Amino acid sequence: MKFTCEKALLEAALAPVSRVVSTKATLPILENILVEASAEGVRFAATDLEIGMKTLVSAKVEESGTTTIPARVFFDVVTRLNEGTVEIQLEPEHNVIQVKGEGFQYKFNVIPADGYPVLPETPKESKITLSQETFKGVLRDTLFAASPPREDNPVLTGVLFGFDKEKLTLVALDGYRLAKRTVKIPKNTIVRSLIVPAKALIELGKILKDSSDSFEIYLGEHQIVFKLGDTLFFSRLLEGQFPQFEQIIPEKSETGVKVDKEALLQSLRRASILAQDRESPRLVKVNLSGNKMVITANTQDLGQAYEELKVDNLKKGDKTEVTVAFNAKYLIDALGVLAEEKVRLEFGQPTSPGVIRPDAGDDFIYVVMPVRTLGELVKV
Repeated sequence: MKFTCEKALLEAALAPVSRVVSTKATLPILENILVEASAEGVRFAATDLEIGMKTLVSAKVEESGTTTIPARVFFDVVTRLNEGTVEIQLEPEHNVIQVKGEGFQYKFNVIPADGYPVLPETPKESKITLSQETFKGVLRDTLFAASPPREDNPVLTGVLFGFDKEKLTLVALDGYRLAKRTVKIPKNTIVRSLIVPAKALIELGKILKDSSDSFEIYLGEHQIVFKLGDTLFFSRLLEGQFPQFEQIIPEKSETGVKVDKEALLQSLRRASILAQDRESPRLVKVNLSGNKMVITANTQDLGQAYEELKVDNLKKGDKTEVTVAFNAKYLIDALGVLAEEKVRLEFGQPTSPGVIRPDAGDDFIYVVMPVRTLGELVKV
């Protein structure tokens, strides 16, 4: 194997692929990046057996071949090289690969590619095409609500994908809050639900562009594959039953208001600074009464916070007053991803979930439990 490639192209390809490499691999070869040189260019690939990526780079290939290179040291060296042409040549008799250019030469020990897991090709299963910008926004609006790693209920560490002909719905929840986002997709015949690990979607979000460039989603039996030009990103699916999230979303509310999103977000951020109670960290109380919202926080050792906002009461003439306590972080997380200037807040009884929606449209809904009933959103 022998090829030359521009340093900038090499680094751009290695950056996302190297993030997929496991830092706690049970097999030494999984700590390496797979390198395949052929007439069409050089393909770099990596997998941790749960998620994986491979991408094709334009290069001048003099000799075809395949090997695996230690990911971390290879990428660290490449990122620190000066701009210019890099020549890479395998010396199979010594199990090393030589990387050289003007004024530098490195040799890395390699592991033959024979033992590397077989990676998927471009699948032929069900396909959906979307713009990268649109899907990146859908991920932004839902991923934050997925649960951190947990062994007792691993499906909560994933995001539910619901395909229904002309509609795709993503749902994430962690036991305390729920985020649901719906987007239109090109008309198709797919009606299916599957659970994709949030870990995989976080990495996917890093390579999606903020542009109208399209990409393809392929649905396999046990995996999902995303094709972005010459890059293929794939993930295994999580097995298990996702909670019946429809039952979590309140059908009606006692009161509802419209409020400036940025003003509310900043008020919550300021108030949460004083919400440092050890038993209920970040606890803030939200009081709605007529056209006024009051946010308070109280910590004995620090002091008190009081924020007052003007709101538009969505139920004209309604004199209902309600006070609900929330973990401020859960409200801040949702408001932080919304791009709308105005949002709607809907509250029921002090023990009922609160709801946040954009003022225009119903493609996003966020449900958060009050502090006194944390953990009751789903059986966890």
